[in-house]
Amino acid sequence: WYSCKAASKKVLTTGKAAAKCTAILKATKSAFKITKAEKGTFLAVLIAGTNRVGKTTIFSATVGKVS
Repeated sequence: WYSCKAASKKVLTTGKAAAKCTAILKATKSAFKITKAEKGTFLAVLIAGTNRVGKTTIFSATVGKVS
């Protein structure tokens, strides 16, 4: 889970997070409970997947602004 300063509709396939996004410490599970620290930011996730063909990692587009 990442907290981003700006909204983005882009999905990145570089395997890295967007430049204006910061990892949320200890938020490593598939679900995340939003706290006051995320207020005013946009959330995104870095997703890693593996299958018999190989591995890939994508960085999601952001969701609406946390209020």
